[in-house]
Amino acid sequence: MLYLGMSMQANGQELAAERLLLDEYESCGDKIDVYALYLLLSLCFNYFKIGRLEQCRKIAQLLLQGATQAASA
Repeated sequence: MLYLGMSMQANGQELAAERLLLDEYESCGDKIDVYALYLLLSLCFNYFKIGRLEQCRKIAQLLLQGATQAASA
């Protein structure tokens, strides 16, 4: 998903990549699973690349919280 999201963004499909990654993340049952965290990382990269830094910060914060919870579980 990381490469799919990045390639979609590189082809000018930023909104489609965002929707794909968000939908896939929402469908994850365990939000601190490695797959779910990789989806957040992909979304963060895409937001950073297109200059949506506030969304990038929010997703990065969510990613950090999930990783911290996963490490303590």
